[in-house]
Amino acid sequence: MREYFATLALPKRKESDYSKMFERKYRYKRSVVLVKGAKRDGMLFIEVRAMDPTALRASINSLLRDIQVIEAVEKIAKER
Repeated sequence: MREYFATLALPKRKESDYSKMFERKYRYKRSVVLVKGAKRDGMLFIEVRAMDPTALRASINSLLRDIQVIEAVEKIAKER
């Protein structure tokens, strides 16, 4: 069986520590999300592995949606 994977590189921000959000491994039916390696060069690397391209895309979309929510909440909190 073929495995698909992608690595997301997120810039380290003072306001957010995304590594807290991804401390544990997310395991879904057809994909796995984990922090791959340590923070380096001011970046956090997150690896996504999936059984098929659709599961890979769904997992990445889920991660990006979580990140958008975190950033939106931080922006609202900062404005108050």
